[in-house]
Amino acid sequence: MNRILPLLLLLFLTENVEAQSLKGWSFTRYTTADGLSDNILTGVAEDSTGFLWLTTRAGLNRFNGHQFIQYHSTDDVASLSSEELAGIYRLDDHRLAIVGSGVHIVDTRTGQRKNIYIPYKDERYVFKFNMTLHAISGKNGDLFVLSRSGFYHFNARDSLVYRFDYYPDSMVAITHLVFGGKMLELDEHHLLITSVNGLYVYDKQRRKLEKISPGDFPRLDEFLSYPKIPFEYFQVKPGVFFIYDPEKKRLCYVDLRRKRNDRLYAAWPAGMNEPGWRSRFVATDTRNFILTLQLGGLVRIWAD
Repeated sequence: MNRILPLLLLLFLTENVEAQSLKGWSFTRYTTADGLSDNILTGVAEDSTGFLWLTTRAGLNRFNGHQFIQYHSTDDVASLSSEELAGIYRLDDHRLAIVGSGVHIVDTRTGQRKNIYIPYKDERYVFKFNMTLHAISGKNGDLFVLSRSGFYHFNARDSLVYRFDYYPDSMVAITHLVFGGKMLELDEHHLLITSVNGLYVYDKQRRKLEKISPGDFPRLDEFLSYPKIPFEYFQVKPGVFFIYDPEKKRLCYVDLRRKRNDRLYAAWPAGMNEPGWRSRFVATDTRNFILTLQLGGLVRIWAD
């Protein structure tokens, strides 16, 4: 497992993290034997109080560093709508969004929970539109949702104000929906959306979704061949990304906030498994990192 460490250090050294030697670093693995609801993890997020929240194929978990508390789908309309969860995202200082079947929002400050669903005129196929993959919040409380069916914008009152259904009605019943990939924040007003049909940009103010074109964001021009080349995108902060190039076997660091049109590259360590679309990581601070293992639970890496 210690072969993971140099890569994580590489990622966060770019953000001015002080280098650490391997000496003094420790590894602890957590599984169902320690109270985790399932060993197949699909997402991890940290709330403002320092708790870690983990989504799995069998419920939601909260971890305080010592023990897990599990949350499951029940008859309560405010509970999780499904046990099989696709991921978790921090919306703001006190709200988390759990995706997979609609969007389940947890207010970690008050304990309140609610579910938001994407409507569709034919109730037989509502579940297809609610195979959600990602959720991001705007500063005014708006919610942006990416699903297998398309892209959706809800306002702060949970009303749907923009929808993009990639599949026409005639295909919904007979097609396996696979539109969405990831959402990334390009800046305060624009989202980048990866999809089976390439890259899109959503303008939050104009409420307009368009395919990205060369020159729109010049530092991303070399990645416009997605999904022909299946680049993997990881957001560090708004406007800052790591993008993995599977053909050149390297990571690219992109900072759209800088005036200089430069990029930083690092070769992927030989023999190490490459990032995939299920890969998740989070920095709990400048010395602590969490890595989810798709078939092996959770690893925490920290510096003494």
